Amino acid sequence: MQESIKQVDLATIDHESHALRGGSGTFGARKLFLLCQDLQHLCRSCIQTHNYSPSNIEKIETLIQHIELEATQVSETLRSLSYDQI
Repeated sequence: MQESIKQVDLATIDHESHALRGGSGTFGARKLFLLCQDLQHLCRSCIQTHNYSPSNIEKIETLIQHIELEATQVSETLRSLSYDQI
């Protein structure tokens, strides 16, 4: 997503956040799911209205940063689980 935001490629960010949202929903990572959902909605709104304002791009960048942090936490939590805990 970081490369896509540099190029203001919101369609790719939308697609990637959709995939991550689905995976996070499957594992019950609710916060990550909601962050991805918010990112998707913002990207789609920008695309539909052709509003690529610096303010919207900044909001997208912030959401991506939050998603990266939350995804790291989810990944670490899943790795820490032993098979008998799953």
